[in-house]
Amino acid sequence: MERRQFIFQTSALAASGILVPNLFSEASRIKKIGIQLYTLRDLMKDDCVEVLKELGNQGYKEIESYPSQKGHFWGRPAKDFFALAADNNLKVISTHIPYGKPVNPEATLASVTKGFEAFAEAFAKEGGKFIVCPYLDKSLRISLDNYKSAADDFNKAGQICKNLGIQFAYHNHDFEFIPIDSTIPYYYLLKNTDPNLVKMELDLYWAKRGQQSIEELFTKNPGRFPLVHVKDMAASDKSTVEVGNGTIPFAEIFKLSKTAGIEHYLVEQDNCIGSPLDCVRKSFQYLKKLRY
Repeated sequence: MERRQFIFQTSALAASGILVPNLFSEASRIKKIGIQLYTLRDLMKDDCVEVLKELGNQGYKEIESYPSQKGHFWGRPAKDFFALAADNNLKVISTHIPYGKPVNPEATLASVTKGFEAFAEAFAKEGGKFIVCPYLDKSLRISLDNYKSAADDFNKAGQICKNLGIQFAYHNHDFEFIPIDSTIPYYYLLKNTDPNLVKMELDLYWAKRGQQSIEELFTKNPGRFPLVHVKDMAASDKSTVEVGNGTIPFAEIFKLSKTAGIEHYLVEQDNCIGSPLDCVRKSFQYLKKLRY
């Protein structure tokens, strides 16, 4: 077929509404790549200023904080940390907050059930969007009664967040996919939390490690996953590796981004071989080129 004839026919089909999809549309891509700062924990505790500067230079746009030994914002008031991020073209989108036993018992940290409202108010005031519970202590994973209590607490925290114009969410590992009395705890949390009050931050690596169908999670729970942790799995030993160097099919997964409701893509690598900054640079470069 000659080029002029092809253009004429495709134009006619488009005008009639038959041409689906648009042959000339660009594939989807991640416009703002984010990162969970836990990946850089060893560097952050020494000099968070230089780490944020480097992340901004690499091209990252969004960051998620976590409860460190120096608090959520490395010994700084929330206002100062948000300003420091902004100076490096970064936006603090979310932070993790403990539930049950704190990650660092010696630190004075808010939790889902202690000092939550005051923390949420300060976080929302500075422009944060999501407060995420990242983990349930091992002592709480022994019965569905404990998951029921957690679901009730998450709903309460979610209502507080809603009142402030922000969102509460829960982040998974793989233990939530181990059945308790024939019930899978993760599905229990999905069912017993209000979908408007409690969203999910799906860790793609841990969901795969838990032998879950991410596509099925998305299609059966549309709009429930505004955040995802983007981390990859090594073929050899299932360890975390740089995004793009493992086995997780990100392009296929992200084709369902609209169904899932994904707004923020946060790189994370639990353990790095070599420089963590080199690791996150490689992950960024892969995601920058990814089309789906």
